[in-house]
Amino acid sequence: MNKTEIQQLEFTVTRLFMKLFRTSSVNVVKECQKQFSFKTAEERISMRKVNKTPRLVKLYFSVRCMFNEFVCF
Repeated sequence: MNKTEIQQLEFTVTRLFMKLFRTSSVNVVKECQKQFSFKTAEERISMRKVNKTPRLVKLYFSVRCMFNEFVCF
């Protein structure tokens, strides 16, 4: 996702929270998200990028184990 798409997603989520908490203040929404440990779209995407590498390594070893005849994890 590029920066514009992330900003559009953030805007949509913020508007949803505004309706949910019945407020028109972005600051109130941000504070509610912080209190409920709601991560922003940018944080979630960056976490997915960081967590993708270990999954790929595990997948690589799983596929390798399928084609080899030794015992794998």
